[in-house]
Amino acid sequence: MSGQQPHSTVPYSDQDKEPDPKPVEWTKDNSLPIIGLLSLAFLFCLVAHYSTTKLDWPTTHQIVSSAQAVVQTLALIVAGIWAYFKFNKERTYQERLIPTITGRFV
Repeated sequence: MSGQQPHSTVPYSDQDKEPDPKPVEWTKDNSLPIIGLLSLAFLFCLVAHYSTTKLDWPTTHQIVSSAQAVVQTLALIVAGIWAYFKFNKERTYQERLIPTITGRFV
């Protein structure tokens, strides 16, 4: 059995492939904006945590609930439009059966 190769569940062609470098390159190219946004979010959290301003929680809850309702409504509308185009409109661009009639004299 010394001549047999070990059994692998991965096909041979996939074993020699290198990982896709596009996500790594994207992260390298956009690392500065990502770090900037994370720093701003961290700074905002620090200011909000140590702020002496007291919030009126019932009013804040109403505002956030209203914003949530608006966002959910918009998401539902966008999903409906997407579904309409995906399942109805795209079918019009598919080939249809084109009947042909042939005949011959006997």
